[in-house]
Amino acid sequence: MWKLHSIDFNNRSCIINNQNSILYSIYFVSKPIQVKKFVKAVIYLYISNSFDRKLKMEEKIFQVEKYGEVYTETKEVNRMIDEINFESTRLESTFLEPACGDGNFLLEILFRKIKTVELRYKKIELDFQFNIFLSIASLYGIDIQEKNVKECRERLYKCVKSNYENHLDKIMSKEFINAINFVLSKNIQPGDALNLINPVTKNPIIFSKWSVFPKYKIKRTDYTFKSVLNYESIQSLPLFSDLGEPAFIPEPINENNPVFFLDIA
Repeated sequence: MWKLHSIDFNNRSCIINNQNSILYSIYFVSKPIQVKKFVKAVIYLYISNSFDRKLKMEEKIFQVEKYGEVYTETKEVNRMIDEINFESTRLESTFLEPACGDGNFLLEILFRKIKTVELRYKKIELDFQFNIFLSIASLYGIDIQEKNVKECRERLYKCVKSNYENHLDKIMSKEFINAINFVLSKNIQPGDALNLINPVTKNPIIFSKWSVFPKYKIKRTDYTFKSVLNYESIQSLPLFSDLGEPAFIPEPINENNPVFFLDIA
C-alpha cells in the first residue's frame, strides 16, 4: 500500500546561475614570437569562453521560455528539505518531484537517506546494499525533457556509487549496479506531469512500487501515474509518504513475483 501526503513547494526560489569565469595562468617566455603566439592563444581562449557562456545563457533562457525550466540554488534546496528533514532521512518516505530537472531535490534527499543507512548498517554489506536499494527505490521523478531525465538518473547513480565505495572501501558488484540502474529506469521517467503522458510516445507515465518481502526479496508492481492521482482523497500532487495518512491501492497494470533484490533487473 502507498501512504501519501502532499507538501507545497510552489514558493521555492528559482535562480539561474551564471557559469563562473575561467582563470588562465599566464607564463611569459623569452622569445617575442612565442609571446605573440601565446597572447593570441589567450585572446582566442577568452573569446571562445565568452562565446560559450553566451550560448549557454541563451540556452537557459530558451529552456525557461519553452519549458518553464529554472534552476534552484543548492542552499535553497537544502533550506526547503530541512523543513521536512525527518521525512527526508526516513527510508520509508517516498518522494515524487513532478518537474525534477536534472535532480537537485532528489539528489539531496538521496544523500540524506544514504547517510542514515551508513549510520544504521555499518557491518553487513548485504544489509547496506539492501537499504541503499530501498533508498533509491523511494525516489520518483518526472521531467518533460529526455536530457534532464538522463542527467538525473546519472547523478543519482553517481551519488550511490561514491557513497557506497567510500563507506565500504570497495567497488560495487555488477549485480548491484544493474539493480540500481533498473530502479532508476523505472522511477525517473520522461513525461508531462500535467497531461500524465510521455509527450513523445503519447503513452501514459508508469511508475513501479517496490514492496519488501522477507529474505531480501522485492516485489515490483506497476501503476499508471493517472491511477495514483485519481484517488479521491488526494487534492495536490503527492511528494512524500506519511504514516498518518490513509493508505490506498490503485489498480495495478502489472505485478511481478517477489525476487531477491539483486536479481530484480
